Amino acid sequence: MLDVVERNIIFSIKPQYASEIFAGRKTVELRRRFATEAVIGAVAFIYASAPVQSMIGYARIADVQKIRVKAIWRVYGADACISKSDFKQYFDGLDYGFVIALEEITPFRTSIPATVLRDRFGFTAPQSYRYASMAYCALIA
Repeated sequence: MLDVVERNIIFSIKPQYASEIFAGRKTVELRRRFATEAVIGAVAFIYASAPVQSMIGYARIADVQKIRVKAIWRVYGADACISKSDFKQYFDGLDYGFVIALEEITPFRTSIPATVLRDRFGFTAPQSYRYASMAYCALIA
């Protein structure tokens, strides 16, 4: 079991990218904006957005880097499992972006639907990410 820290994160990720994470091919998550506070070592709960709409697992945040968008593609494009055109569209207009390296990737045996998360935690799906209360750590116990 992972040790938990107080600044855990919930990522909302498109299902095709979430599947790549749990298949072991996608080892970094890319974001236009991300927390500036130290989140290395935090648990990243992975919520697969529509049409799946379920929490499907979690990972440990191994590293966070704010770097130039051109460098992100050159260094991490393959690890992000994203096409160059989708990458360009996602980062359009930005000079810098965030690379979040994931490790200890663990799927839940059974995904947890948004309706259950809403009843249990008052969950609302984040647009990109949000901090997770410590109550979410019960999901990995």
